[in-house]
Amino acid sequence: MFPALLRQARKLGLTLSLNRDAHPLERRRARSYMSYGRILFKGSTTTFFGRLHVDTQNSFIADQCDLEGLWELTRVTKLPVQYCARTSTGTGISYMQMELAYRDGVLIPEQKAEPENPKRPDELLRADRGGLVFLPRLGFFTNVGELDFVSEFPSIMARFNISPETVNCGCCPEAPRIPELGYRICQRRRGITSRVVERLIEKRQEYKRQMAGDDHAQPVILSEAKNLAVSTFETGRDSSSPAAPRNDRPKVEIRDPQEQGTTPASPQAVILSEAKNLALNVSKTGRDPSSSRGCGTPQDDSLRDVSAACKTPPSPHAAKQRRAALKWLLVCCFGYTGYKNARFGKIEAHEAINALAREKLLVAKETAEARGYRILHALVDSLYAQKDDATREDYENLTREIEQRTGLPMAVEAVYRYVVFLPSKQSPEIPVPNRFFCVPEEGEVKVRGLECRKHDTPPLVARLQREALMILAEARDFESYCRKLKEARAVLARYLEQLETGNIKLDELIINRRLTRSPGDYRQASATAIAAKQLERAGVKLRPGETLQYIVTNAEADLPDDRVRAWTLWEGWHGYDVKNYQKALREAFEAFEHFAESRPER
Repeated sequence: MFPALLRQARKLGLTLSLNRDAHPLERRRARSYMSYGRILFKGSTTTFFGRLHVDTQNSFIADQCDLEGLWELTRVTKLPVQYCARTSTGTGISYMQMELAYRDGVLIPEQKAEPENPKRPDELLRADRGGLVFLPRLGFFTNVGELDFVSEFPSIMARFNISPETVNCGCCPEAPRIPELGYRICQRRRGITSRVVERLIEKRQEYKRQMAGDDHAQPVILSEAKNLAVSTFETGRDSSSPAAPRNDRPKVEIRDPQEQGTTPASPQAVILSEAKNLALNVSKTGRDPSSSRGCGTPQDDSLRDVSAACKTPPSPHAAKQRRAALKWLLVCCFGYTGYKNARFGKIEAHEAINALAREKLLVAKETAEARGYRILHALVDSLYAQKDDATREDYENLTREIEQRTGLPMAVEAVYRYVVFLPSKQSPEIPVPNRFFCVPEEGEVKVRGLECRKHDTPPLVARLQREALMILAEARDFESYCRKLKEARAVLARYLEQLETGNIKLDELIINRRLTRSPGDYRQASATAIAAKQLERAGVKLRPGETLQYIVTNAEADLPDDRVRAWTLWEGWHGYDVKNYQKALREAFEAFEHFAESRPER
């Protein structure tokens, strides 16, 4: 929106000032990039001075965790709000690590990449492995408990002191060894990454207690300065040594608010809408900039209200959003230990975490089996255990025993009335790790690998699966499941008829696909390539990583342009391919019929 406004202003010879002062707008161009084998697109950004501009479609945290999550990330990372909204959570982790290193007087690496230690081929084969994944038992199972390690990888980093500088340190030659790898972990000093992670885990646990309405939960405050985004971390000094005088302790310089960016706890007139771009005015606080360091005394009633509000625990909803934001930091913290551009990264630390995770999952599996449970599936940090007469209390007792043996926190995620593990689409005899659905006694149905979870599924197909799942969720055993399946088939028949009669909304037929290359670089006439070239001819500039939308008009047509039509170019006379969409509905419904007694005629 803002690039278009600025272009129009230039055409009209107008000066469009969106900042509070004469600063020129800070803009970054859109770009395409590759991440974990996928081509992604990051839109252009426009940063304001004196105002906040939060683009929910260009900010993962603001989109997933709302403003509460964004404020939380800004507080713990010390990044300005607008930059925090647009950057990755990995950048936030790096800033937290650098701040802690600065406080400890540790030199911060200038280069972002540390080379991997040389390894023999057999050592590389043992080390270069991820989490442990079992293939599930195919079929319909009742009374299944899902046992999850709570934040397993971050907990391993905090519990076992895994950090780039603690792996194979030179000061502890007799330290215990990591299973399979033989890496040593420092026993004399805590690592920077493990301390950062430990603080985030504690903060998430506190928010969890606040979500549950625990009257004894204390407000989570990272700094004595309630209205500044500043964290106070432990210094990591030996507890046996005398405490350093306060004046000698490491300090972090807090820049002037106009340089630092407005802090999230300051009074602001903030409105968040679904609009793609939104300028947010920040009201003046009346605070003397010279008092921005340290606590200070609020200069007016509004700041007194802010200081008092920070002492009050957040609402359960706010605590949930903040906890979700911290979750993404913790998830990223593990991945960043092995990321080539991480300033505090080291692949050996990443390998050590994975090795410990594999060992702990095996210990959990053996513990459950020793107690008479059958392991149906194991997936990196979770177990699906089954015992016919087990109650929730039995599963909770099992998690406590696993906690004692592994040293890691574990919880019962849910006890499912039934679970259906589905085979591969290509072969009905081959199981796959991530294709199943689980129906709990209470709460939402858990779905993995079905069409309703995929971003490129037409809304009509996803709606059919969700509606069928709601009916099947009423079943309690295999016999009642088969009875409910008959009701679900009636829903399928209704959807098929609606396609025949045209009694549907056209936007429910839209298919979303991500471009993997520029439109002109496609060699095959795939549906994505056809729609992309249609838009290109219409003057729309597309880049790799962007998402386009189209409708299937005639999948069997000889001319490529007759097969699909870009959604923005679609007109009524193009119609849609009834048979193609009916086929998609039937294929989506097949997931529920794999283990039924009979299947309808096709």
